[in-house]
Amino acid sequence: MCSFLERFFSLKTPLLIASLSLLYLNAFAQRSEVERVLSSYGISDVVLKSNPKENIKTTAYDLKQITSASSSEKIELASYDGSKAEGSRWELKSVNGKLPNTGQIKSFLKAHPDNPPIPVINEDTYKVVSKQDSMLIIEFSYLADKLTLENSFLKDCKGKLFINIKSKLLEKQEIENLTPLKIKGIKLVKLLTVSSFTFDKNLRCYVTSKEVTNFIIQLLLLTSDSVVTSEYSNYRRP
Repeated sequence: MCSFLERFFSLKTPLLIASLSLLYLNAFAQRSEVERVLSSYGISDVVLKSNPKENIKTTAYDLKQITSASSSEKIELASYDGSKAEGSRWELKSVNGKLPNTGQIKSFLKAHPDNPPIPVINEDTYKVVSKQDSMLIIEFSYLADKLTLENSFLKDCKGKLFINIKSKLLEKQEIENLTPLKIKGIKLVKLLTVSSFTFDKNLRCYVTSKEVTNFIIQLLLLTSDSVVTSEYSNYRRP
């Protein structure tokens, strides 16, 4: 038995190594091609390393969030201050024009933790997929082993970066599911998040100006559409 296993692995190991090498070379070639294309337009690969969500953790800003369902709408106004102690950085100021009650504050804080897990892009998955007008579109996936329980669903999603060739700035990011998702027991047939970015000259980094998430939830034979629109403004150093 031992000699059989030794012979089996002696035959399979070179094939395995060769397969892994081809995968690595393919990923390296994709990343190199993306860098080559960016360079041809005079765009720094820094746009690929920008992380607007991470950038704003230590800043202060205002948020207007609109949650729209088929028969209801909720408008929340809040502010964030990254210099405050954890657990007190968010302040919910109003809900539909009124002072929030205890339940609304608790619900808002649960949905907006001070340190949300930020997914890490797998740089080996970068791929130029198209050039539309003045926009270069680059596809990517996230590193599955860096995802947490809260954002593990992102392993079944695909992302796209939209880089303006003329301004040479990152303008937008899209995240869309490839298959139906199950998040905290809820089945999502469709998930699409579109984040718009601006380069803040005072903070000297990219920040999120607007984020729109469309999702379709399936409950038994029924489906429900919802849209969450988050508008960020007044970025500043606290």
